[in-house]
Amino acid sequence: MIIETYIDIEELENNQSLVILDDLGKRWDVLEALSASRDPLVRARPHEVILERWRIELGPSSSPPPPDLGTLLPTVYKKSIVLFRSLYTYARFLPAWRIAKRSGTMRTNPALKIKYRIREAVPTDDSTEPDGLSLPLHAGSGKVTESYSFGTIESPAGPFSVQVTYRISCDFRVDDSEALLSSRFMGADDDFFRPSLPAEE
Repeated sequence: MIIETYIDIEELENNQSLVILDDLGKRWDVLEALSASRDPLVRARPHEVILERWRIELGPSSSPPPPDLGTLLPTVYKKSIVLFRSLYTYARFLPAWRIAKRSGTMRTNPALKIKYRIREAVPTDDSTEPDGLSLPLHAGSGKVTESYSFGTIESPAGPFSVQVTYRISCDFRVDDSEALLSSRFMGADDDFFRPSLPAEE
């Protein structure tokens, strides 16, 4: 099973643009990056910015379950508690949680929503082809995603595993489209965070 969380920008007003800030504070238009993608799936949904992709798998059991499951269930339960506590803790460091809890971006822009979808895991998910999650949203972004595996729990039903891949750079905000366009012409974003040189005496 695959669970994807994403930002839906379809309901933003015509005069609003979702932008992402790079490490130097320069703003980049997210919609432009999505529209320029060569991936047909991204072009088909240009209003979605994928934040996280969770892969949850239950593999085939290597042997039939024993007649008395009571001897195995306590061990499975203990391992599962550790797994779900790890999930709860780690999720607080991931983009969807941080964006939803951050004051400003989501609260002042109710049209900007974090959504999710669940789909069946298929072999093509292991492809190295670019997709909406690995798509860079600004120039010089370097590594786009990180992955983390929560390990595998052996259970009578088969091995159970959870893995998440998430976007690293997620400093989003909503700006006025005209102001963003004007700043580009004036080069404001290029110079705003450039340190000034001391005046010559």
